[in-house]
Amino acid sequence: MNDQALRAAIDALYAVFSSYAPGSDFCGFCYSQDEVERISKTPVSELPVGLSRKLLWETGNHWQNAEVYRHYLPRMLEILALDFPGIGGQVN
Repeated sequence: MNDQALRAAIDALYAVFSSYAPGSDFCGFCYSQDEVERISKTPVSELPVGLSRKLLWETGNHWQNAEVYRHYLPRMLEILALDFPGIGGQVN
């Protein structure tokens, strides 16, 4: 897939999943209050790679509901598709 087609597919993901609301009830053990605020208030397409990666690795029972997972899914897939630096290692 060329870069233009990949970008179009990613944009389509954001459009399809745009109706799902962000979560607000995240695990207080896994996330600091600052992280919860950033995750909840930052536009999904602008979430930092580190926080997005943390969401990607979250276990299913830590999600408020499936709709919240769907809200963040386009960003997680974008990061995987574009092979952002740091996904395999530690990202601050």
